[in-house]
Amino acid sequence: MSSDDDAAKISNAIDEERRQNRPYRRLVGILFGVAILALVSLFLRGIVRTLDRLPSASVEEHHGAADVRALRACADDLEKLELQIRKSASALFAQSVANEANMPDWRTIALPFEVERLNISARCGLDADGQENPAVRDLALASSEIEALLRAYALLYDRHRDDGAKRSREARHALDRALKTLESKPEEGRR
Repeated sequence: MSSDDDAAKISNAIDEERRQNRPYRRLVGILFGVAILALVSLFLRGIVRTLDRLPSASVEEHHGAADVRALRACADDLEKLELQIRKSASALFAQSVANEANMPDWRTIALPFEVERLNISARCGLDADGQENPAVRDLALASSEIEALLRAYALLYDRHRDDGAKRSREARHALDRALKTLESKPEEGRR
């Protein structure tokens, strides 16, 4: 019986220890639950704050006077963009048209310019209706005119590919034939 008595004593001691530690275990469980809830609330709060800081798709309302330096930067950006568009168009139209298959498509060239124009318009708030500032209205007008310029160059380039490139090739071939003919003839007029 001594082994049964020892086992019963050990079992009673373990039960007594569990009964005595029960409030502490409950306290640790409650503290662990509170800590988990605190961490989850911090994470959710951080996510909400991050989402609140992101720009929305709607146009922001501008209160007060527009920043002159920001408007000048917008004007400079639009001016540079317009210059880049004209340079690209002139380089494209000046290319040799020897092979029509190698002629690039204007839309692939114009897409980065249109994206840049949209970025400038969004950054400067040029898409808002009813702008009271005349500089902002003029910048919005400049932005829309740059968009129209891109469309105009698209039309001109399509026309150039359809008709102008063929005429340019024919002119080049005629000039080459004329030069060969003139080189093969003895020079007349020198005596």
